Amino acid sequence: MTRSARSRARGASARNDKELDNGAVQQIPVAFTTADLVRLGHCVIVRRCELGMLTRGALAEKSGVSSRVLGDLERGYRKVTDTILVRVEQALAWVPGTAQAVWRVTSR
Repeated sequence: MTRSARSRARGASARNDKELDNGAVQQIPVAFTTADLVRLGHCVIVRRCELGMLTRGALAEKSGVSSRVLGDLERGYRKVTDTILVRVEQALAWVPGTAQAVWRVTSR
């Protein structure tokens, strides 16, 4: 298995949180395909360019996320943490939850 395939395999799943009536948080596993991750990466690139951030470095500076992590996100190599997604959403002036909505397009 190549390095990039291992990276994609590690990031192939994530969890959604669901608050229960008693206030507890239930972890609900959600499977993400490589296509889901690539679609999100494409959306990030398109939005970044729409805002005039022609380089990953410009988005990295605005979001506080490293260019390396943004590169992995844009190429769909791995799912990043929710914290990173929030930072990217804010830097791209997306409504909170936009990244999750992109994944839900093909959720099963």
